[in-house]
Amino acid sequence: MMGVAMGGEGRKQRHQNEQKVVDYDIKNGSIISVFMDSGFRTKIYVKMLQTGKPITLDVDMRDTVLTIKRRIQNKEGIFVGQQELFYLGEELDDGRTIASYNIKGGSIIYAVFRLGDTMLISVTLGKK
Repeated sequence: MMGVAMGGEGRKQRHQNEQKVVDYDIKNGSIISVFMDSGFRTKIYVKMLQTGKPITLDVDMRDTVLTIKRRIQNKEGIFVGQQELFYLGEELDDGRTIASYNIKGGSIIYAVFRLGDTMLISVTLGKK
């Protein structure tokens, strides 16, 4: 945990972890701001196999795969239902978190996009 205290004269002081408020010259009426790093935020990379284009996503390790797909949709315009994501050769399930797959910061997730359903049809042309 890290905080920034505004001293009585408006000066900023940075404080870290083991210190106590009484260890500093903080006066009555001072403003204390506390910033906590949850340790869950990181960057991952998504490589789109069809285009080879990589994208970077800021994620929380508690995000679900579905949340990641929504971010890809917002960034690239590819609908969630058209996306399949893979990590270490395994397709990722929408309901699981990225932490549950042991995905770490800097990891690469591979994306395959189904750009539409296809239907095979056969046309036979005959003489009239």
